[in-house]
Amino acid sequence: MATPAKVAKLETTPVAAAPPPPAPHPANKIPITFELGDRMIDSALIKNCSFAALTKIVNEAREMTTPSSWEGKLRRARLLRQVEYSAGGTVVPLSMPDVLRMPIKASREILDRIDKFDGQVGKVVRKGDGIDKAIIYELGTPLPGGQGKQPIRELEFIAKTYGEVEDVLAANDPLLAVTYLVAQVAKPLGPDITLTSLPSWALERLSAADGLAISQEVLPHFLGSPAA
Repeated sequence: MATPAKVAKLETTPVAAAPPPPAPHPANKIPITFELGDRMIDSALIKNCSFAALTKIVNEAREMTTPSSWEGKLRRARLLRQVEYSAGGTVVPLSMPDVLRMPIKASREILDRIDKFDGQVGKVVRKGDGIDKAIIYELGTPLPGGQGKQPIRELEFIAKTYGEVEDVLAANDPLLAVTYLVAQVAKPLGPDITLTSLPSWALERLSAADGLAISQEVLPHFLGSPAA
């Protein structure tokens, strides 16, 4: 039978706190197993893809001679440029041949998720032709408005003269045309926004999803082939 002293000791003995649950993997971090030389790749981190980054990936894919399909080239370039691979917490740069040696299961897990990090798709909230009536596009992923400013949530597109869209019309690539259109024509809108154009640091943050949407919903109006 326990004595009062023993009972008191039991009551005052601190109980060890339960260990905290393991931190969940970020949504963009994927556990994989991939032997590369003398290292074991154990995780892949999918990086958020800006429109600028996507443009570089597409240009790299265009230079590839293999695989035969365009989709295959684009996927290979994204696996190489949009994913950061690690072994024991140390980032391991991969080459193109390294990517081709990746196990099928690991590549599937990455490719099944990679599009989710292109950002949210925005929409045109005010229709126009961009010349007589402005087009207003609501960003799916708002851009930083600068220190102490509200995020940029909408872009207005309107141009009156050839000089304003000369680079857009001369671009021989739709991705480059969008880059010029957003940099030279788009005007940020917002209650405390005084910018008349997007600064380069904001342009670099334009999401891939928003850039592609602008290429489909806004750019055609300036090229003389309005979006459907």
